[in-house]
Amino acid sequence: MGNNYGFVSTGFYRLLEWLWFFIYLNLLWLGFTLLGVIVVGVLPATLAVMAVMQRFVTGDKDFSIFRSFFEAFKTHFFKANIIGLFIGVLSYLLWFNYHYLLTTTGGEAILLALGWNVTLVVVIVFVLYSFPLYLHQPKHLKTLVKDSLLLVLATPLSFLSMVISVGLVGAFLSIIPGMIPFLGIALLSWVMMWNMHQALLRVARKKDRLENHPNAPIIGHRVKEQIRALFQN
Repeated sequence: MGNNYGFVSTGFYRLLEWLWFFIYLNLLWLGFTLLGVIVVGVLPATLAVMAVMQRFVTGDKDFSIFRSFFEAFKTHFFKANIIGLFIGVLSYLLWFNYHYLLTTTGGEAILLALGWNVTLVVVIVFVLYSFPLYLHQPKHLKTLVKDSLLLVLATPLSFLSMVISVGLVGAFLSIIPGMIPFLGIALLSWVMMWNMHQALLRVARKKDRLENHPNAPIIGHRVKEQIRALFQN
């Protein structure tokens, strides 16, 4: 009877390899965040981590981690901060409107609460999808918001998976906060880029169905055209 020691050894080695990859990437994030004096460094460093993870989740393992990280940090430095500033403004408006909402009553409160919750969903979608989508294909902010919402409509299960995955990682890091400096951003980036990759694969399959079966009653004509145009390179 054979044994599985070789399998265990290989699996353990692969686990250590993954662990080193995540820790190294997280340490790069910390270093470049500090290099950018935190305020202007944290978002480009985060985007750079996601750029490396994008290659990792798509099966590209033969590349220099540092070189890929550094190139992404330089290339997307200003755009990452612009996207972050936009998210910051949206978050402030949500916070301000929430406190205003607490002072209202009756029908006005119901309408404002409805609008606030819709805006909250849009902001959550944009926060989760903006960097991964931008890395897939650089876009202007307006297009980035639109495509984020379109992608959620086209692949709602992927969005649900994204929310659950990010929530689970957040719960894990809150239980063991000592892991945050070593794995925090790398783990979050991994689950976000993996879910984005799965969403894009689903979009590709839907586009293929639309092209090969143009008369199939999958969705409305306008949405069909938007999915066809989504993420064209």
